[in-house]
Amino acid sequence: MKPIFKTPKNSNYYFGYYDKSPISLDGTKHLAMEVDFIDHLPNKNDIAKIGYFDLNKNDQIFHEISSTRCFNWQQGSMLQWFGDRNTKVIYNDISNGKFVSIIYDLESGLKHILPMAIYTLASDSKFALCIDNERHHFVRRAYSYDGIENQNKNKNIVDGDGIFLLNIENKSLNKIIDISKMMSFKPLKNMENAVHYLEHLMLAPDNSKFAFFH
Repeated sequence: MKPIFKTPKNSNYYFGYYDKSPISLDGTKHLAMEVDFIDHLPNKNDIAKIGYFDLNKNDQIFHEISSTRCFNWQQGSMLQWFGDRNTKVIYNDISNGKFVSIIYDLESGLKHILPMAIYTLASDSKFALCIDNERHHFVRRAYSYDGIENQNKNKNIVDGDGIFLLNIENKSLNKIIDISKMMSFKPLKNMENAVHYLEHLMLAPDNSKFAFFH
């Protein structure tokens, strides 16, 4: 069987999670991240390059467009196509001591910074659902980001934790699921003294509902 595309052997390339396509809507570009290591969990000193391969040319040239310090092996930086899914991408990064998400325009080179790192993006790119990644750092290291260590969030339960809806257009944030209310909904005896957190958010294709883990 002949492969349709191979990444170059001069470096390490990967994309991200199973629920996102690296290929642009018009089928001409393949998103990827490039790293110069594979022997440890990404930490605050590591950088991943963000870019794409031109599938029309199939020349194995990695076109770097940006970089991020906010990534892990399991889910990357949540890098994915945005808007028309041909000319813009969105990914997570760290800016001014905060976990944020960035919309990058491939045509203009302009960046648009949003106030929270995204977890799952609506199919129309109008909103995203988010978790507190400062909290997530302490409970799921393989799925979390390094770079910010807020020890106030290193405990079994963090007041104010939950799931947040990020309006892409006006950058507003609203908490739509509260961890305290989750704990009181059909509680299980074996979770009384457990570490509580929320993750693996996934929107339905029509954006009307979503699933997650508690």
